[in-house]
Amino acid sequence: MMGIADRWLGGGSTGTPSGTAPHVLAVCSRKGGVGKTTVAAHVAVALARWHAARVLLVDLDPQAHVSRVLAQLLGDTRPEKPLSSVFLGKRADLLGAAEPTHEPGLWIARSDEMMCDVQTLVASKIGREFLLRNAMGRVQGAFDFVLFDCPPNVDVLTINALVAARHILVPTELSSLSIQGVSDICEAVDTVRDHLSLPVETLAIIPSRIDRRSRSVNRDLLAVLRERFGALVLQDDIPSATAVSRSCLRGRPVFDESPQSPASAGFKRVTRALCSRLLWRSASSPEPMHVKRGR
Repeated sequence: MMGIADRWLGGGSTGTPSGTAPHVLAVCSRKGGVGKTTVAAHVAVALARWHAARVLLVDLDPQAHVSRVLAQLLGDTRPEKPLSSVFLGKRADLLGAAEPTHEPGLWIARSDEMMCDVQTLVASKIGREFLLRNAMGRVQGAFDFVLFDCPPNVDVLTINALVAARHILVPTELSSLSIQGVSDICEAVDTVRDHLSLPVETLAIIPSRIDRRSRSVNRDLLAVLRERFGALVLQDDIPSATAVSRSCLRGRPVFDESPQSPASAGFKRVTRALCSRLLWRSASSPEPMHVKRGR
């Protein structure tokens, strides 16, 4: 029987619908509760819906929140292999863990119960940081974008995402602890790039879950964020809204739950801004941006 991956590739193992490599982005945070998964999920949906992109969203977080946030988009078709097999299998293939959704153009590789044990099980493997990167062969030609939703820490799963990705997105709340977490992630990106000679770089820091009522505090913390990270900080942000919480609880994008809400508009603006940055970076191909280390 022809599997999901073979049907996507037209029955072959080397077919490439686009013939070009995808934009591979890891959505990372050192601190939980900053909207990391909602950013990853809504950017993925927005790319598929309004930018006509073929998108693979990979849930590397053992908490499996992507499956909850987008529950109503998930179909009945099951993947050929669980996502954990990408890290535990001998002939790993990320495309085999992907499944189509009800959103045209969007595929998801769900986290599974074995993802909790991956870090322990791969601890003694040689080259464990490259397991995800080495499993992306057929994904390269099948999608325009691949997004990794990482755990809220810098563990072996997050390091695998940093090694496999080209660009990093860092959502953050406007709080001193969250800003410190941004520094930690950016430092991890620099370490992977410098020690492993990989071209990964931070593409954008995304202010998320912004409480519009705290104007003076927001202004002060944004100033700190921009002083430390400069142009990496997006001008667009995502406001805190009950609409997002309600949509996540019901397992559907806020675009469908509350299409006229400020949060829905915020996710669209952020996605457009990210696309613009990717186009500019692709056209100019500058050296990776290094982050200031001020405290």
